[in-house]
Amino acid sequence: MKKMLSGLNVHELLALRLEIDAFLPSQSIMDMDLESELLLQYQQTKTLLASIVDDDETPANQKAQVINSCSSILAQITKSQTDLYNGERLKIMEQALINALKTVPTEVSDDFFVNYEREIAGLGAK
Repeated sequence: MKKMLSGLNVHELLALRLEIDAFLPSQSIMDMDLESELLLQYQQTKTLLASIVDDDETPANQKAQVINSCSSILAQITKSQTDLYNGERLKIMEQALINALKTVPTEVSDDFFVNYEREIAGLGAK
């Protein structure tokens, strides 16, 4: 099986993967690896672009649509990475703040957490 797969090009491997995925049970969106899915879409789009870029029979507007799709997927990947980075930094900042609040009088930290919970609840109302 491994030797058979090694003879396939990227486009053929991706097509085979899509066929296999169709037979696998669906997963919860919480279990979905969005980054991998975006990367897979990007690879598929790049493979499609590579197959049509020199094809004189493919209209220019269709080539442009594929290029635009590549750009859009890259933008989504960039946004995903930025959101992950910002989320991780926010976790670190929150932990540093909690650690700092452990060193102040209890009423100060209690006041902070009351205000913090009120602000967080306000986010849910928007």
